[in-house]
Amino acid sequence: IIAVIAFLILLPISIMLARFYAKIPGRGVRMHIYINILVLGLSTAAFILGFMAVGPSRSLTNPHHGIGVAIYVLVLVQTIFGNWMRKKWKKQGGRRRPGVFVMLHQWIGRSTGLLGVINVPLGLTLYGSPKWTFILYALWITFLLLMYFIQQHKVYKHIDDREFHHRDVRSDVIIEEKKKG
Repeated sequence: IIAVIAFLILLPISIMLARFYAKIPGRGVRMHIYINILVLGLSTAAFILGFMAVGPSRSLTNPHHGIGVAIYVLVLVQTIFGNWMRKKWKKQGGRRRPGVFVMLHQWIGRSTGLLGVINVPLGLTLYGSPKWTFILYALWITFLLLMYFIQQHKVYKHIDDREFHHRDVRSDVIIEEKKKG
């Protein structure tokens, strides 16, 4: 239940806040940070409790456990990397974000999310969960994907094609190019 709260509820909320919240610039990213700190704590608890429940003799004996370890390591890497990016951004005076690092952070996050989507049904199968849990899981993932696509459409439908490459859609701030003189 701890992992369900962390990975199926809090993490999607955190991602969508960072990606789509634009009412107050910076607040979505700040909430993303706070929620991810909570996710790190809950995932640490789930990792430790899961290891204790399985025992050292059976650890890493099936794909669910191996993928779970990979997800936990990626969550740690994302936390450390995100903290490093935030410090770098603050050191620059908040003027601009390092684009390559943000993109790398996003792609590591996407790969972690895909591993999580794969790992949940493996765990449900491993522990003999009833059929309704698979149906509920499929409905929840479908809902999350629909919410993401709807939010993505809302963000991009207001962007003029000329401004598309010059706009930071997360904070709805137009980034002006420096003119070389």
